[in-house]
Amino acid sequence: MSGGIVKYFEMDGYGRKLNRVLYALSGNELPDPIDGADWHLDPAFDRGTEILSAPQLKEVFERVLKNGFEVITNSVDLPKVKGK
Repeated sequence: MSGGIVKYFEMDGYGRKLNRVLYALSGNELPDPIDGADWHLDPAFDRGTEILSAPQLKEVFERVLKNGFEVITNSVDLPKVKGK
């Protein structure tokens, strides 16, 4: 796995995706998931493609670089796209 930002889905014991996504620096210790869940690496995650399709992730990625990780719940925590 290359360095940089990676993406994880929080999944319950039945393999269902829950409503949280974790962006973290590769190799960092991950925060605890909710009880009964685990973090699963998103192998299809491509930082460039994701930020081009959702430019508001720039602020999330900046916080990841500063803090080591960022947990996003149902995209509610994503900053709003700023108008021109």
